[in-house]
Amino acid sequence: MDEVCLDRLRAVPWDALAGLSETVVPAIARVLEGAPAEREIDLLLRADRTLGKAQRAATVEAIFGVGLWRRRLAVHTASSEPTALLFGLLRDLAGVPEERAAALTALPPPFPPRFPPPRRIADRWSYPDWIEAVFLRELGVGAEALAAAMCAPGPICLRANALRTDRKELARLLEAEGVATRPGRYARDALVLTTARPNLLALGSYREGLFEVQDEASQLVAQLVQARPGETVLDFCAGAGGKTLALAGAMRGRGRLFAWDPDAERLRRLGERARRAGATVEIGREVEADAVLADVPWLIHATCTFRREENEDVALAFERAHPELRRLSPDLPAELLRDGFLRTWPHLHDTDGFFASVWRKI
Repeated sequence: MDEVCLDRLRAVPWDALAGLSETVVPAIARVLEGAPAEREIDLLLRADRTLGKAQRAATVEAIFGVGLWRRRLAVHTASSEPTALLFGLLRDLAGVPEERAAALTALPPPFPPRFPPPRRIADRWSYPDWIEAVFLRELGVGAEALAAAMCAPGPICLRANALRTDRKELARLLEAEGVATRPGRYARDALVLTTARPNLLALGSYREGLFEVQDEASQLVAQLVQARPGETVLDFCAGAGGKTLALAGAMRGRGRLFAWDPDAERLRRLGERARRAGATVEIGREVEADAVLADVPWLIHATCTFRREENEDVALAFERAHPELRRLSPDLPAELLRDGFLRTWPHLHDTDGFFASVWRKI
């Protein structure tokens, strides 16, 4: 799995970094101090419009790569200095010859000695100690596989917009546009790309609102609602609306669909996405409250975290406090269930990690 995760680094055109260390290394330093990598990359690329495609790609991978792998790189190089860490990224992870890596990063000799890959999960896969502890607690011997899967690029999954097409027809249209797919393993509207990283936003099928990019596990959470045409449905933590729009498709444009979230900017994006998808969504911004009273026939608690403190512990405490609700086992393949809850894992299901619990009023 180590090789799979590092293959993409070895494919980067690192030679394009030549002459760029004076701008790339300071950006890396700011990221290591806490600045958002996306912002540093955007500022750097905007400041120099003369950079070619390979230079831009190498710059992005250098800044993100050191930010993501900083802990492992510190072990490889016995240093926390940005230049040394970038050198370690090139030499120890991307396989660039030592002298060439030093030249590209402007690192003078003596070069850091070579060390074997660290054995500890947090060091090998560059995670904080507390995340390593969560992985070990939740999965035991499977923690290493999860840690590795989290470092590898995940599949790109689409959801066919049921308001305008279906999965089979969308697959046909995408193929005509040069994009190959396969059906998802679990979600009814999911298509997984088998063409490597196409420009989806340039496709006519995207502009026509025929699909959304949405992880298969996220689609499954929306599927658990079993929303039907004519019903009234509330997505109370809608975010930018991936699951909201999946609910809209299930409702076939009939009924009332409400979306609430404390983040106004994410709701703004939901509005744009809903217009492209042809979905009618009543959007509002949630206010802070100390209590919420709801009288509903069904209820779903879902998160995209592995921590049982945010998942099973919350669900079990909630149902102890509400005996009028009965937990239902999701109607999904057994491999997706653990103790009656939906649990998806990147290393087992090739999806994001999600949790969900479903209750119905007795």
